[in-house]
Amino acid sequence: MSGICFHYLSLKLMNPTNTPPPLGDDTNVRLADKLIETASSENARHAGYGALLVFFAFWTTPWVVLKRSLQNLAEWGQARSLPSSQSELPVLTYLTITGRQFAHLLWLVVCVVAAIWQLFGGGQSYGYNFGAAFLGFVAGLAAGYFGQYLVGFWCESLSIAIRIANDIQKLASAFRSPGAPLAGVQVQPLQVPSSQTKAASDTVNPTIP
Repeated sequence: MSGICFHYLSLKLMNPTNTPPPLGDDTNVRLADKLIETASSENARHAGYGALLVFFAFWTTPWVVLKRSLQNLAEWGQARSLPSSQSELPVLTYLTITGRQFAHLLWLVVCVVAAIWQLFGGGQSYGYNFGAAFLGFVAGLAAGYFGQYLVGFWCESLSIAIRIANDIQKLASAFRSPGAPLAGVQVQPLQVPSSQTKAASDTVNPTIP
């Protein structure tokens, strides 16, 4: 009996309140509560909506690019003129603006023709297989549609390279031209103190007493 009482007293001394620690002291519980609050907040809903927009834009951006290219070509055909013919830099305008619209459509046409050729067994060297031909047809159409990203990337890279080369040429011309300051650089005249100017004048033209 005395042993049981001693054990009970020792437990009471170790945990006098006999209550578990509060839940807020657990790091995992705090992280879980924070995650639930974030998921249920308005910002999380907006972020989810934005993620859906990005996902859908991946599928619709090539169509928007092709549609815009067709519209631009139609406008130029109706005007009977190209932007490069009215530009001071016709080559740069053609490579960055005019030729880009045609490149998008040309890539699509080439891929569609290759897909049709693949469907009718043009790429089958060891006999016709409809399954392989149909997969090749679908792959060709996908390459023509989603390949608009690559065409746009190539055109943008070319545009950036031409602009960099043009800026370097302008800098080289500015350095070769004598007395032509660079754009944005102001050349301040040398200020000589009046005492030094008078001393130099007396040295060149000494005053005879």
